[in-house]
Amino acid sequence: MGMLIVILAKMPYLCLVQIVNFLSERFANIMVRLASILSFASLALLASATPVKRTQAKITQDIARIDALVTTWDNAVNAFKGNALQADAIHAAAVLLNAEIEQATKDTKATAPLATDMDTLEILGAFENASPQLVGGLTQISEKASQFARIRGATAQVEQDIRALSSNTAAFLTAVSAISPAEVVPQATQFMVTLVDAYADAVTNLSK
Repeated sequence: MGMLIVILAKMPYLCLVQIVNFLSERFANIMVRLASILSFASLALLASATPVKRTQAKITQDIARIDALVTTWDNAVNAFKGNALQADAIHAAAVLLNAEIEQATKDTKATAPLATDMDTLEILGAFENASPQLVGGLTQISEKASQFARIRGATAQVEQDIRALSSNTAAFLTAVSAISPAEVVPQATQFMVTLVDAYADAVTNLSK
């Protein structure tokens, strides 16, 4: 350090000024780059921390996909004639259906409270459109219980899928109730009870 002071002391004043200016410019450039990096990092952190708000339209889109997957599942159930591969097809369709209901629940939870009763009724109506096929599939499963029983592990697998569907359906309709005006919550609750009972009946019939 002492040697550096001696060297600087022997330098001409103009040279010292140039060195100081050079170092000042380099320091300023470094600070600008650091500020840019920190700003970008802050924006990235803010973006990751801010949840993406969903809308009623997004929920309706989810239900449209659920409706299509209910059809696929119902078709697989109707096509079941006691074949193990057909039982596997029912399970595969149930897995996809469960995943889509779970996604609808996540999107619903990320949606702001609905403004009117009609908003909720529109969602419930869209979901109710899929319920006849859903209940029809459960009825078919009950009627084909003996055929599932002849395939090793098929009854247990179907029961597991139905229990998952029941749980996920209840979670979705509970999430809808949570963002709905109080006046229409009883309708959502009653709809949920009706479907959960249908799931329970199917499980009971499979166990006979």
